[in-house]
Amino acid sequence: MRDLERVRFVTSHYEMLQGLVVLPLLTVLGVLFIVDPRSGSQGDAVIWWGTATVGLVAAFAAIPVLSRYYRRRYGAVRVQREQGRSALVATGVVFAAVAVLHKVTPAWPFSPEAVAVGVGVLVAGWRLRPLAPPFVLTGVALIVAGVLPFQGVGHPLSDLSILLGVCCGAAVLLGVWSHLLLRRVLGGNEPGE
Repeated sequence: MRDLERVRFVTSHYEMLQGLVVLPLLTVLGVLFIVDPRSGSQGDAVIWWGTATVGLVAAFAAIPVLSRYYRRRYGAVRVQREQGRSALVATGVVFAAVAVLHKVTPAWPFSPEAVAVGVGVLVAGWRLRPLAPPFVLTGVALIVAGVLPFQGVGHPLSDLSILLGVCCGAAVLLGVWSHLLLRRVLGGNEPGE
């Protein structure tokens, strides 16, 4: 019975479980969010923009290649239109909360933005139970890091570029976990597996 539940989960969340598809893009975006091109010389900024352009082009070029890998290996599932709507609404609510908190809170020694994202991630983990471990790990880590007091002007996770970089890193973790879950439930179609 548990296997049947897993297969139902996989078929209803197949698009999201193709974790390798987003890894190159999330990795490049995470690095771009964290590395500030304004912190160095003008030559460093030119190198940053050149590297960013090459990285983004390569990441976008990898998406169809990795999508074909999943289609070849596991087949295709027709996506229902309403499937991602609730996730999109929830993401919008979390982004709105972060934007409001970022605008209205002074430079506190903790990060209400990181706490809001952490709570959103925990709620997502509760809703997507087979994917809960990386969500719980990420959500708790963000909440703990967000409430730890930090000396100086503002908390580092209140810097949205750093918070977005951390979120990209967490999404990479989720992508790897979802791929491993898909592989465990469906196995492989290649010889020797």
